[in-house]
Amino acid sequence: MKALRLQIIVGGRFHSDEMACALHQMGHRVVVSTTFPRSKFGRLEIHQVEPHIIPEVIFRGMGLLGMGDTGDLIKMKMLGAISRRKMLHLDGIIAWSSFGLEAFRKTPDAFRILVRDSTHIEFQTEILQKEYKRLGMRLSPRKAIVARELEEYQLADQIIVLSEFAKKTFLDKGFAPEKIKVIRLGVDTTRFIPASDYSPSRPLKLIYFGTIGPRKGVDYLLRATANFSPNDLTVHLVGPVERGYKKILSRFTHAKAHGVLSQGHLADFVRRMHLFVMPSLEDGFGQTVIQAMGSGLPCITTSSCGASELIRDRVNGFVVPPNSVQAIGEKIQHFVDDPQLLLAMRKEAIQTALDCSWTSYKDQLAAIIDPHSAARDTAA
Repeated sequence: MKALRLQIIVGGRFHSDEMACALHQMGHRVVVSTTFPRSKFGRLEIHQVEPHIIPEVIFRGMGLLGMGDTGDLIKMKMLGAISRRKMLHLDGIIAWSSFGLEAFRKTPDAFRILVRDSTHIEFQTEILQKEYKRLGMRLSPRKAIVARELEEYQLADQIIVLSEFAKKTFLDKGFAPEKIKVIRLGVDTTRFIPASDYSPSRPLKLIYFGTIGPRKGVDYLLRATANFSPNDLTVHLVGPVERGYKKILSRFTHAKAHGVLSQGHLADFVRRMHLFVMPSLEDGFGQTVIQAMGSGLPCITTSSCGASELIRDRVNGFVVPPNSVQAIGEKIQHFVDDPQLLLAMRKEAIQTALDCSWTSYKDQLAAIIDPHSAARDTAA
């Protein structure tokens, strides 16, 4: 099959580095156009990364001034315009959602793949509007960004999502099943490894790590654990706190917030915990679920988290409905009443993570890219 010339466009990094490495291993020529510096892409060669830092600086600066949405849109348009000027002799473009519009408009002869790490943006917006209203927080309508994504959806030849749950949100909007492709993320099982001295003794140590805000349903977890005795359960939160959410956290004194940890410190901290809870209201995947599993932690998550598709009830964790304080609390109570249940599920959780390798991710990606390569080879 033909070696393809590909450009990845991404505002930041996400899993674009893993994608670029996988495509390079398949024999394709790949350049990543990003708003992050090359140092964030340590596994890639210098010539494989085109950093465009100014859009990121503008975005972060405007965020500090309380103008994050405007800064976000400027970042998207600037990276899109820069990338569009580099669209010579390409076979394909792979763009993260909101960053591919200008390139997709400019290059109809190249195949266009959009990566959407979350659910359909209209589905996501509807969920978040309800939750922000419940919490008394303001959610920007982000109309211009929604409009960008909706046009990208139409221009894309294929849309990559991270779970069947996310795919369904597109199918429910009338998209053809063959246009929506599912690739599950991998996990670094050399970093997120289980502790050798794991012991499920009281108090059980429960952790949530990720962005702390409405979308992840953190306050449902906090309400579910508020009445547990500290002799039975301690609750730990790791990650950045979304703007305006600190007042929600201040209502709960039983949980300890640890802030943002580096990946190395995070992995070490997680493996010293007993149980992971991901109470997401909307999540295209939720990579922290498999990172926690790799660390030896059974997981409780919601059916609105894409990674719940990896959970087998009472085998490696539990799946509960979203927005349910009672369901989360009941499942946690199972572990408090019977800590040995953690040991029973631990082995299966670790195996689930091992099955979610980046090699598996590469194989899933190849199934999408190979037909394009074969088609170009035939045309040549």
